[in-house]
Amino acid sequence: MVKNLKGLELQYFKDNFKVEGYFAPTVFTSDIDGQKYALCIGNPWIPIPDAMTTQEVHDKWVKKVSVSVKNKIEVKVPASRGKTVYNVTFGTAWNCTCSGFKFRKNCSHIDKVKEDLKSKFA
Repeated sequence: MVKNLKGLELQYFKDNFKVEGYFAPTVFTSDIDGQKYALCIGNPWIPIPDAMTTQEVHDKWVKKVSVSVKNKIEVKVPASRGKTVYNVTFGTAWNCTCSGFKFRKNCSHIDKVKEDLKSKFA
């Protein structure tokens, strides 16, 4: 139990404590067991000593960073017949403007772009 740590044990706990999450943690004392906790969304409640302040918890917060795609692939691919040109894009998922993609979520135009990329970077 970490509720009443003091002296070197308290300092050791503070030195080795960290909480990781996308949002800043909050500190609260449970009405159920009287224990003080740090809570960061997406993590379980973390018991902390009564002597630990909200500022100390924030100082040990490791902010998770979400990954976003900055470069989007956009390629115009001609239809196998006719003069139609389809737009194949990739940001976080493949997409094509052809009717086949709307039904199957895959198409020959996407396959062609993937093959072209493989041969270009192989």
